[in-house]
Amino acid sequence: MTITAKDNNGATLDEQSVSFRTNGEGEEEEEGEGEGGEQEGLDQITNDHSPITNKIIRNGQILILRGDKTSTLQGQEVK
Repeated sequence: MTITAKDNNGATLDEQSVSFRTNGEGEEEEEGEGEGGEQEGLDQITNDHSPITNKIIRNGQILILRGDKTSTLQGQEVK
């Protein structure tokens, strides 16, 4: 599955590919799983492709700092 983050104008900001398998309640057990439909969890997820993201409050407004860009919670870029 690919997850794409876009700005208000529809321009792609970031794109990440992820894959997962689930065996939640009501789903059939897949071949090769442990007895009783044991589920395996994710211990650690790493993403070395994205810049560090920080959130700050400036003049009472929450801003998101990512790489060299600053944006509002709605995705509008500010300077």
